[in-house]
Amino acid sequence: MGGVTVTVNGVPAPFYYASQGQLNIQLPYEIPVGSAILNVNNNGQAAAYSFDVSDSAPGIFVGSGGVLVPAASGRRGQTLTLFITGEGDVTPVIATAASPPSLRRWTSCRRRDWRIR
Repeated sequence: MGGVTVTVNGVPAPFYYASQGQLNIQLPYEIPVGSAILNVNNNGQAAAYSFDVSDSAPGIFVGSGGVLVPAASGRRGQTLTLFITGEGDVTPVIATAASPPSLRRWTSCRRRDWRIR
């Protein structure tokens, strides 16, 4: 995207959006838990940032106004579907920069149960 490259610990990181003050990247699945260095090269101008990688850091997607997507509410006992990110490893494995087939079920390698009362 316009001469910008991004790596994490030397591994190319796919990015999906770039603007004057923002890059949306995917952390490569190959990056292990622990310390990491993000390197951004913008047409010869380089910057580095160190950060910690955890095995999982889930987040729930919300729409404008902070409303859950795809459904904002449910009744007691009803199953809700949430769009989440940062769950960590899944099976089967998805390659870095690949989009999973939309009709396939992916299973987290970690069990997450939430009970809302």
